[in-house]
Amino acid sequence: MKTLAFLLLLTASAPAQQAQQTDLRLLAFPRVKDAGPIELQVGDSVVEVDPPSNRLSDPVSVPSQATWRFGRRMQGADGERGFETWGEAESTGTGRQILILLRKGKRNEDGFHVVSLKDGPKHFGDGEIYFLNLARQEIAGEVGGVKFGLKPADEVVIKPKADKGPELCHASLYIRPREKWRPFFSSNWPLREKTRGLVFLYNGAGKGRVRMHTIRDFL
Repeated sequence: MKTLAFLLLLTASAPAQQAQQTDLRLLAFPRVKDAGPIELQVGDSVVEVDPPSNRLSDPVSVPSQATWRFGRRMQGADGERGFETWGEAESTGTGRQILILLRKGKRNEDGFHVVSLKDGPKHFGDGEIYFLNLARQEIAGEVGGVKFGLKPADEVVIKPKADKGPELCHASLYIRPREKWRPFFSSNWPLREKTRGLVFLYNGAGKGRVRMHTIRDFL
């Protein structure tokens, strides 16, 4: 009886042990010319991806992984195949995820800062804006009447209201490079149904000034 019960337990748990699928949408920036392909390591194989910079990619369905690792396959001096990692991030564990690849240089080989986000209406939905501060400076903002602050590596999802007329809100951003805050950005942003926004703050090359990368995603 104990043996039979053990076999039944194994049979019942088998479907749960099968690899689940995750739908990924990708974005890579800053945009560079002739960046070339990127490979996503999935188990013992790879999936070639080409993330756009002006929008989220179409969903890519792959087996779920604990870590998303980007790079390329390579052959070592001993003839063995290996994988050169350009950037990686832990999975959020959800069935839908957004993966952000921030380029560290002018080539993919220079590496990426990779961030994984939970996707789906309950995490990031219609009319909302996602902010991620990848810069070294603190950021503060007020968008559509919603105030927020972001230390380095902080993120926030807000739902602004139209305060500059129908389907229009005012956005102001500030940075604090030292002790005092100073204006960084001021403009009116459109608000549309079935649309959400993503805003990324990061340090550019050279003097490392704070730059902003924004996209809209149509639901």
